[in-house]
Amino acid sequence: MIRARRLTVVALAALLGGAVAFSSAAEVPVADAAKAKKKPGKKKRLANKSATRPACGPDLGSLYPSAPTADRFTMVIRINKYNDIETYANSDEASGGLRPRLRDRDVFLINTRYQNSDAASEQKIATELRRQFPCNRIFALNGLSFDPGNTTGYMFSLTGAPQVSGVLLDWEQIDWNTARSTDPGLPPWEDSFKPMLKRLKGRLAALANWITAAGSGQQLGLVPFARDDWNLGMMARTVDRQSARVVAGRHGVQSSQTQKSCQTGAGAGMRTTVKSLFTQYKGANFKKIKPKRKGAKPKFKRLNPKTQKLNLGVQVSFTSTPVQGAPDPVKSVGPSQAADCTVNAIFQKAGAILYWAWPEDMDALFADPRVCAMRPSQIGIC
Repeated sequence: MIRARRLTVVALAALLGGAVAFSSAAEVPVADAAKAKKKPGKKKRLANKSATRPACGPDLGSLYPSAPTADRFTMVIRINKYNDIETYANSDEASGGLRPRLRDRDVFLINTRYQNSDAASEQKIATELRRQFPCNRIFALNGLSFDPGNTTGYMFSLTGAPQVSGVLLDWEQIDWNTARSTDPGLPPWEDSFKPMLKRLKGRLAALANWITAAGSGQQLGLVPFARDDWNLGMMARTVDRQSARVVAGRHGVQSSQTQKSCQTGAGAGMRTTVKSLFTQYKGANFKKIKPKRKGAKPKFKRLNPKTQKLNLGVQVSFTSTPVQGAPDPVKSVGPSQAADCTVNAIFQKAGAILYWAWPEDMDALFADPRVCAMRPSQIGIC
């Protein structure tokens, strides 16, 4: 189906005389200095330098904007390896390029936990992403290990990298166990919420200290495992406090691992999950005060700063070649179901969606009319 769609695109492009290449960061042309009779003055040189800067969108100040459906939709795009960049940087839709589908507000997430990842390959990815996408935010998704030799789980990967604006920790048992593999003194993973939250604070504080020492000012974030007995609103307050230690008043971001709710409940399951997460965020803004007098009603104290649900994202894992009955969402959920989860999450006002998928899978997702309507093809064909 995708091959046929691309052939149709080729034919239409030929009729139109070729599509105009799209760039999320188009540059404004500057005067040809070679034609000048003398070296331009300082004011003119500054003007030319300013004119070559990319015309980027406004700084959101949150993970996604408070806006109508299509303008709220913000993609968080996983990058596992350097070659992933090629498809996203390609403006030619006829050959499978996805650049026309991107917006300045979208985020690239470098998965430093990917197999065979190391400091050199991670920096190479960050450098190329910034060169290709000067307007888009770049985050790093890191493990929980303090050991730089733990190449697929180092907690401080890309901290200090000028291209990277945020560092997120993958908060789940597998990452904790990876950290323990090189630090036997680390205690076993803890599911219970209160002791888990205490450990989370310690890890985030260490990350905040490291970023402060590096002077990079990077934003803090968290990618927590989805558990019914965890309160993401209270976890958000912890992330916010540590992020504000780096830059005063700044919130942190979270991306909840909601893939299972999409796998088992499709769009309806995603809507229910998003609603529950937003309720947790709202409840985390109040502290229950027990009454001194027996029988009296409890009081609630409003807490500051207020949690920001625009900094909470969700996740969808899928593949263009799903295997029915496979236990993992990334192997069993197809593009149609991923699209269903996407539009239902957006309907429930969750704007940022992290896609665990390869570039060719994302191409299949954009072929779905519901997603194509929010991210239309430049030449009018889904």
